[in-house]
Amino acid sequence: KLPNIPLIILYHSRHDEMVPFSHLSIYAKKLPTAYVRELYGDDHTFNNGLEELVQDIKSIEVNVKN
Repeated sequence: KLPNIPLIILYHSRHDEMVPFSHLSIYAKKLPTAYVRELYGDDHTFNNGLEELVQDIKSIEVNVKN
């Protein structure tokens, strides 16, 4: 069992060739308070979507703090 973690964000690319997209729902069920974000690329390491991730994390942090 995990300790209380105030903010968990799960990211997964819809067309990831290394990890099946179906794994996202498995983790989401195990971590029901997590924010779940689906990305529509095929990038496993988010090299091409890093800016998108940073902006999304910042927007979530703002919403959690308010």
